[in-house]
Amino acid sequence: MNLVKAGLRKRTTLLVIIAALANKARMDIETHPTTAAKELVLEAQLLGVTRNHQAIEGKLKLVSEAIKKLKISSQFKKKKKKSCL
Repeated sequence: MNLVKAGLRKRTTLLVIIAALANKARMDIETHPTTAAKELVLEAQLLGVTRNHQAIEGKLKLVSEAIKKLKISSQFKKKKKKSCL
């Protein structure tokens, strides 16, 4: 596996982890990314870290995009397996 693919895989894994944690926290990052970002800014401040909500919102949008792509990819692989049987 080349370095670009490895880096992309790590990034995707981190985005999936963020999605899972947001889901566990009942944060709707897909339809309300601004609200979720503002909540995360407050949580980050409790950790002693400051970030603006626009920066966090941008990353949350990447999370949603990654999840959508993975779902599509997963559905395609399932259909491909069924057609090969």
